Amino acid sequence: MYNYKKGFKVRDWMSTEGLIALLEKKRNHLSKIENQVLDYILTHMTEISSQTIYEVAQALFVSTATISRTAKHLGYRGFQELKYAIVQSVQSESTESDSRSFQAITQQLIANVQDSFQQMDEAKVAEMLKMIERANTIEVFGVGGSFPICTDFARKLTFLGKKAYARSDWDEQAAAVKNLDGQDLAIFVSYTGETKGILAYARVAQEQQVPMISLISTKGSTLEKLSTTTLFAKGTTRYHQRVDLSSRIAVICLFDTVLLMYAEAKQPR
Repeated sequence: MYNYKKGFKVRDWMSTEGLIALLEKKRNHLSKIENQVLDYILTHMTEISSQTIYEVAQALFVSTATISRTAKHLGYRGFQELKYAIVQSVQSESTESDSRSFQAITQQLIANVQDSFQQMDEAKVAEMLKMIERANTIEVFGVGGSFPICTDFARKLTFLGKKAYARSDWDEQAAAVKNLDGQDLAIFVSYTGETKGILAYARVAQEQQVPMISLISTKGSTLEKLSTTTLFAKGTTRYHQRVDLSSRIAVICLFDTVLLMYAEAKQPR
């Protein structure tokens, strides 16, 4: 839609949580100083609603050109358009309380799990089970909120007789993916499918012709294109200020389904 008073095009308004999630997705494409600008924006969203570009630049000890460039790299035509999006999100904050009620939250979680299962193709799962069974070594990669899920999945695979690992150290992850080959398996978990470190590992795996399974929430992502096969875990982005509270329950359900089916397939007939 257009803000005719200001004379520039802006997006339909979104919640503060949605805007924070949108801006965070751009972080990997920003320079160090632009990330500092983004940090300030996310920490001072209410104040920025009434600040000029000069006041923001002065607070950060940077030029107005740096502020404008950051806004453009975040997907806006300039600071004014970014500021307008922030104003709209802050104003909408008071209307979001109903969506955070017990009933609304539980219904959303249930819907996410149901949607994920509806997109879960049985033939694709059967292919994944074969990939797991054939693999000599399985490395499961995830960062942030996804990592504990990866650890649990690798642990259960180990109990089922597979050599499976989920490593927390970045250097160890980098070394592990380089040691994989076509007889192994790499499994990636990324909410957006655009996590910088995960994509770096996936590209190494692709170069080494390692079979890849990915669990992501966003269709059409870079990780999906790199992977041999993909499962989609429906998720709802939730931020409290800058804390990521997005639920990974759909990922857990998909992983558990794969594990239970794999365990069942190993049962003697």
